[in-house]
Amino acid sequence: MWWAVAYENEHVRKAITEFKYNSNRSLAETLADFIVASVKKRAQAHNAHIPADAILLAVPLHTQKRRLRGFNQSELVASHIARALSLPLLQANVLTRTRNTSPQAQAGGREKRMKNVDHVFMIHETVAHKIKDRLIILVDDIATTGSTLNDAARALKEAGAAHVWGLVVAKG
Repeated sequence: MWWAVAYENEHVRKAITEFKYNSNRSLAETLADFIVASVKKRAQAHNAHIPADAILLAVPLHTQKRRLRGFNQSELVASHIARALSLPLLQANVLTRTRNTSPQAQAGGREKRMKNVDHVFMIHETVAHKIKDRLIILVDDIATTGSTLNDAARALKEAGAAHVWGLVVAKG
C-alpha cells in the first residue's frame, strides 16, 4: 500500500473531512495530486514504474451510502489519478459491497475493523474477465489498518487478478 501523506497532518485531515462529509468535490483533484506526486517521487527514487497493463479501481461504497453522500469520494480521486498517470479506470460495477457496513472510523480497533469488512466485497461474474491476470490498483481515501483494502484485494484475487496494489491519500 502506498500513501501520500499521514492522516495526522491537520490540513489533510480537514481536506478529507470537507471532501467526504461536506460534499466539497472540488478537493478530489487536490487529493489525487497528493497521490500522483507521491507515486512519481517513489518511482523515481526506486527507478521503478507502474506497469503499462495496470488498471485503477476505486474502492466502492455501498449503494445506500453512495445515495446518501451523493458520490463516491474514492471514484472521484481515482478518476483524476487515471488521467494524470494515463491509466485505465475500471467502472464502479466491477467490485461491489455486499452489505452496508458501519464506517471504519467508527468500528473501533483493528480486529473490529477487520470483522466489519470481512467478505464484504464481491466481483460480478459478468465482468471478472476484465481483471483476470491483471494488476489492479485500488484507490481509497484513507487507510488505517488496511482492512478495507485487504478484503477488496481478496475478492479481486479470488476472481483472477494477478496482483493488487493499494493507493490511498492518507494513512491514519
